[in-house]
Amino acid sequence: MMQTYGMTEAACWIAMNRITEHVALTELGPLVPGLEARLMNDDRTEAPVGGPGELWLRGLNMTKGYLDNEKANTEAFPEPKWLNTGDIVSISPQGILKLQGRTKELIKYSGFQVSPSELEQYIARHSAVADCAVTYTLDANSEELPTAYVVLVDDIKESPMKLAKLQEVHESVDSQVAGYKKLRGGVWEVSKIARNPTSKIVRRELRSYITGLMSKRDYARSSKI
Repeated sequence: MMQTYGMTEAACWIAMNRITEHVALTELGPLVPGLEARLMNDDRTEAPVGGPGELWLRGLNMTKGYLDNEKANTEAFPEPKWLNTGDIVSISPQGILKLQGRTKELIKYSGFQVSPSELEQYIARHSAVADCAVTYTLDANSEELPTAYVVLVDDIKESPMKLAKLQEVHESVDSQVAGYKKLRGGVWEVSKIARNPTSKIVRRELRSYITGLMSKRDYARSSKI
């Protein structure tokens, strides 16, 4: 079985990987032949070797642009023939692409960028979690706080046990990540994770399914990172 990563603009494959028990779903595999890649910062400078950075692509299979849409072309092609995919990836010394998140989905906390997909990987490892998603909530100063939404497994039914498991998840993730990535917006129980027909998370709708149960931790303002 092969895992493929692609987009319509690449007609349509970018990278592919043979799925084994040793391959994480975020490991996209090597680039398909004929493609060139660059990893870029927000200011259009080259990211450090290996990234992470925005993935720009060039190759014969890439589209030349969007018909009658100059605005989209300007945004998608910051340099001639180079398409900005909008994906944040890293590239290993062996040439394996690993997905870190989407530019538009990144949470900006205290000057740092936080990848929801990275936090989701930590949350999903907990045995009490059936499904999860991460986005942000705003505090009183309009700071974006990483916030998790989880569906607990079916055999956890009573509210006290649910709260205990939410707290476990919260503390587990916080213990594994840098200070600026901690779940300062809490871990909320939801009845389901909002997804579109292609199973992508619809982050703007996550709060529509909260049950009212959430974990809380005290974060000293002096320990923002």
